[in-house]
Amino acid sequence: MHLPTLASRALALAALCVLGVPGCDPTSERVDDAQQARGGLLFELTEEELVQIHATYLAEEDLELTRARLTVPFDCSLYDDFCDEVGAEAAEAITGETIDLARSGAPLEEIQALLDARIEEAVGELDLEALEAEIAFRGSSSLVYHTQGDFRLGVRNGITTPSVGDRRAWTQATTWHYVDQFPYLWYLADATQICVDAGTNSQTFHFNGQELQLESINPAKACVAGDNTLEISTWHDRLSSSGNAWYEITVHGSATASLNGLNFSKTAPTYIETY
Repeated sequence: MHLPTLASRALALAALCVLGVPGCDPTSERVDDAQQARGGLLFELTEEELVQIHATYLAEEDLELTRARLTVPFDCSLYDDFCDEVGAEAAEAITGETIDLARSGAPLEEIQALLDARIEEAVGELDLEALEAEIAFRGSSSLVYHTQGDFRLGVRNGITTPSVGDRRAWTQATTWHYVDQFPYLWYLADATQICVDAGTNSQTFHFNGQELQLESINPAKACVAGDNTLEISTWHDRLSSSGNAWYEITVHGSATASLNGLNFSKTAPTYIETY
């Protein structure tokens, strides 16, 4: 059985990394994305509990990164490979259990013992073949916003790379409402309508100095009513790459929304991955 690394176990504690734990990088380039508020706090945490957990277990990490890791919805991209190791559902559940211990001030040894047991249990229950077919890499541009008063639309582009099969280029849009009361957070808010245009995306194949342009054959554009999130995708063949052959996928995307009688529109930064 594959046993998780100490770094992965620490990541389960909402990245409650202790100085000296290998693989823990509180200055990760994901900090900028993580500082973008998404919603309320996970696991029924209060603002006071969040600040106390941060001060007790990871004072060396930026508070806003800790807040992002513990903000609704649970975002696997902020936990390195933890979701890939145990599965997204188990990752969130285990993190919640460790947070319950952390909010009570449990010593690190007790938290670590729980993590060891729960992660080993979760890994043992996994369908490893199915897990291999799930997401092995997910990258995205930073969230960008169109804000009007206490409401906003956020949008980003990204690519998901499974272990096998086609790659998925996607655009994600979300809508929020700022609540002007303690703890002063942006909360997900249902829009009258959200629309996302995820293309046309492209895949460019480079071979011996030549280029072959393959635009997505399924440019995706869709709308949803009465919801706060919409993510749509285009799918791209997994081409072969070698020393003189490589390819890149370019993702374009934009979104519009109607919220609280206001109209929002934003284009996400173009996102490119090279394979």
